[in-house]
Amino acid sequence: MFHRGVWLGRPRGWDRLSLGTSSPEEAERLGRALLAKLLVGAPPRDDDVPVRLADLWDRYQASPGYLDNAASSRQDAAARAQVLLAHFGQGFDVRTLTPDDVKVYITRRLGGGIELEDGRTLGPTRARSPQADLQLLRAMCRWAMTVRTATGTRWLTDNPLLGIRLPSERNPRRAVADYSRLGKTLDAIRTLAEHEDVPSRRQAWQMLAVALLIAEATGRRKSAILKLHWADVDLSGRIITWCAENDKAGTEWRVPITDVLARELGKYRQAMDAGGGPLFPAWRDPSRPVNVWAFDHLLVEVERVAKLPKLQGSLWHCWRRSWATARKGHAIRDVMYAGGWRRPQVLLDAYQAADAEAVRAVVEEPRKVRSA
Repeated sequence: MFHRGVWLGRPRGWDRLSLGTSSPEEAERLGRALLAKLLVGAPPRDDDVPVRLADLWDRYQASPGYLDNAASSRQDAAARAQVLLAHFGQGFDVRTLTPDDVKVYITRRLGGGIELEDGRTLGPTRARSPQADLQLLRAMCRWAMTVRTATGTRWLTDNPLLGIRLPSERNPRRAVADYSRLGKTLDAIRTLAEHEDVPSRRQAWQMLAVALLIAEATGRRKSAILKLHWADVDLSGRIITWCAENDKAGTEWRVPITDVLARELGKYRQAMDAGGGPLFPAWRDPSRPVNVWAFDHLLVEVERVAKLPKLQGSLWHCWRRSWATARKGHAIRDVMYAGGWRRPQVLLDAYQAADAEAVRAVVEEPRKVRSA
């Protein structure tokens, strides 16, 4: 049974009540209808009342824009919000944020030592972490500028992070997988499966191998791959439908697949004796897909057995970058559709890397510029 929770502010906390339904779709509809009514009101504050960081976060995470994000994005934002609250404090007045405050936060975040509410102490990080934290805070402030108070004024009159330069990674870790890595990984998986006595573990190795084949052949994210259902796969037409609800960009894509991948999926379906449901069923509830983290420890073990060097900052995403890099010679619009990118700059900046073969071709270009 689903319940709804309404934040009444401190010290009253949350007011919770059953929605009277066990349907996720109906609970979502009722929750959004209630949220729409609540947002007609305004935060009860006068202009001289501080905009406390804890209140800003509580209200922001109930906003439609935030709720429209994918679950993984919301989880990431919640984790970053806890770091911001641990450093600045729940009662910090966001209106008073200064560039010096931001510099202190960046320095402390990079060096480590921030103690979270659950007792954990964060270690040193690279520039990407404080950058993402402050991007969240900037989005929260930008949203607060659109909210009206009871007197008709803006909840936040200006964005204190406006014009402040956020840290950026000068040498980002964007590993690209070499194609030979796939063969060595699959060989190691076969070896481990052959020596596995537990049937469920043998099946897990088989599922991991197919997931890697899909990742290398389609360039899709791990989360989208592991949430595939057989209803999304048309083996006769050689097409996979990547559903909007499983896509980070919230877009549906119908993309052809290679004959090789279609044959492998056909063999896998026969071996799993699957008539429908998820391609990668969860261990305890086969009607649901596996958790997106389910295969990570298996892949780490496989790479250790295969004696493959660890790719810094990547376990699965290296295959998405490899797929995009191998297709630099195609029209960017077609690559974006096939791989699931909505903005060309993201594809160019974060996924398509320079490779030795292409760089050599550029250097050895025989054509010379001559006057007409």
